[in-house]
Order: sequence, then C-alpha cells, then structure tokens
Amino acid sequence: MAKAYQRVLLKVSGEFFDSHGVHLDPERFKKLATMIAAMLHRNVQVAVVLGAGNICRGNQLASLGVDQVVADHMGMLATIINALALKDTLLQYQLPAEVCSALSVPSVANQYVRDDALSLLMNDFVVICAGGTGNPLVTTDSAAVLRAIELGADVVLKATKVDGVYSDDPKKKSKRGTFFAFVVRRCHKEFF
Repeated sequence: MAKAYQRVLLKVSGEFFDSHGVHLDPERFKKLATMIAAMLHRNVQVAVVLGAGNICRGNQLASLGVDQVVADHMGMLATIINALALKDTLLQYQLPAEVCSALSVPSVANQYVRDDALSLLMNDFVVICAGGTGNPLVTTDSAAVLRAIELGADVVLKATKVDGVYSDDPKKKSKRGTFFAFVVRRCHKEFF
C-alpha cells in the first residue's frame, strides 16, 4: 500500500496533555509518541507543533490583567515545556527527536532554522517546533500552518477541538472567518 503523505505537520492542542487535572499527563505523551512511531514506521517524516493550553493560555492571562504581549510570551514558553516533554517521551521510545524553538533558549532547544529543521526531517528525526512563531498575538494554529508551508509538509493533521484555522476566535465569530485554504485534516476523534 502506498503512503498518502511523505511529510506531515501534526498540530496538537495543549489540552490533549491535560488529563483529570494532571497538566502534563505522561500517558498522553506516550499515546502521542505511539501515534508518531506508527507514522515513522511507514517512512513518513513528522514535524509537530504543540499548543500549551494545558499550562498557560495567553488570552486567559490577558483577561486577568496581564499585558497581552507578556501573556503571549508566557504561552510561547509553555509550548517549549510541552515540546521538551514530548521529546523526552520519544527518546524513551528510541525515536530520534529535536526541539526547534522560535524563541532563543540555546541551553534547552535548538533555534528554529528552516534548513536545519529540513535536514533533521530528512534524517528521520521528529522535529518539534516550539515557541509558536516567536511573535506575540499569533496562535499556535497559525504557527503550524506557517511551519507546514516552510517545511513542505503534504498535510497538516490538526488534533484540536477547533475544526480549522481562523482569523478570529471561532467560538465568538462565524466560521466564515477562515483565512487559510491549506489542507487541514482533523484528528479530534483520535485524541479527545
């Protein structure tokens, strides 16, 4: 059977890692690692963008009075925590993985550089893109689409509770606000 995709970008909501009040549930990381392993065993290259709603949500902090830019930086840092947890889990499964961060944290993660990330993918590493785009006021869904385009992904597999990428909060606006016509596959049932 021929594989459908050579390279995928998997976007996983931070909420996936929160289970019964455990914000970094090891079993959830293991479940994701198992799914990634199945893709790798089919010779599919995998890049991952993680949200951080299990740890910190920039918009919620902003509603509590934290400056929006500061709150978003806190959210980007939280994505690095999730990325490190996923990398550790993948390494336990003996799957090569690297964290590439849009924020500079050299003692913790590689700086995201497109050509370096491509080289890792071509050498069978799982590339975990953290830190969003490195800019506040941008969602991790947007970062996922950006990284997918940069890395030449065949598809974005979106495992979140939201069924697309929107220009506004889809819970507050109509779904006519979709701004990206990139292929989005929904993995919701597999994850939640």
